[in-house]
Amino acid sequence: MLDYLKKAQLLRSTYYFVRIMDDVLDGDLLMAGDPAIYVFCFLQQAKSGILVGRNTAARLGHHVYRRIDRLDSNCELLTGYLNTLTEAMLFDRKRSRRGLLLSSLELRGHQLQTLESAHNAAFYIAGVHTRARDISHLIRAQAILTTLRNLKADLSRGLVNIPVDVVTLAQSQGAADLSYEELIPTSAVREWLAGQLAFGTEYLEAAGRMLTELKDRRVLSLLGPLYRDLQILAERLHRILGVDVPVLTEKDWKTPACY
Repeated sequence: MLDYLKKAQLLRSTYYFVRIMDDVLDGDLLMAGDPAIYVFCFLQQAKSGILVGRNTAARLGHHVYRRIDRLDSNCELLTGYLNTLTEAMLFDRKRSRRGLLLSSLELRGHQLQTLESAHNAAFYIAGVHTRARDISHLIRAQAILTTLRNLKADLSRGLVNIPVDVVTLAQSQGAADLSYEELIPTSAVREWLAGQLAFGTEYLEAAGRMLTELKDRRVLSLLGPLYRDLQILAERLHRILGVDVPVLTEKDWKTPACY
């Protein structure tokens, strides 16, 4: 078993490892050869328990997976969370390269699975009993608000996190391509943005109420900074997007657009 300090170090190392994998796939960290092949090969090595390679990403990955093996006898659960997270990043690169469009349900499932895996990994390393299912409102708020924050950057690299039916309607309204500059002015996308921001804000308020009921200080230390960051982000999005955010009714929560 690892003590508190070693768990904190492992949590930090795991965060940076995931960030490096994401940077490799995004092209922000240049590697020899195809980034997707590199990450896929690393994932297969991690699953087999045989890790090779000497670059920064490989060395950090070796460190993380070796420390995971020392965590406890059920470390396969944690490696499963990390593997699922890596597979999600690989899928995002595939979407980006092929220009894949997803339905609202598909986008929602993919985004929630990604964040749930990340949170479950963090909770597992921290040694707390809380899991993603216990903070569903916070995760949904995070999925919506970070998607809106990253929308322009994602579209610039071909990653479309707008549902296919909204994109199709936007094209019928004059959007010539899938760029931010073409999609955002359309009423279809503006209405979608307003609805998403409304849902994200509502989920964040519900998450705030949930956090006040938490008794475990370790969980609060993990989630408190995230919640505050999302509060700031929500306020910023309201100012920047300049859309009229509707007041949600009980009927709205039962629509397919709702997370």
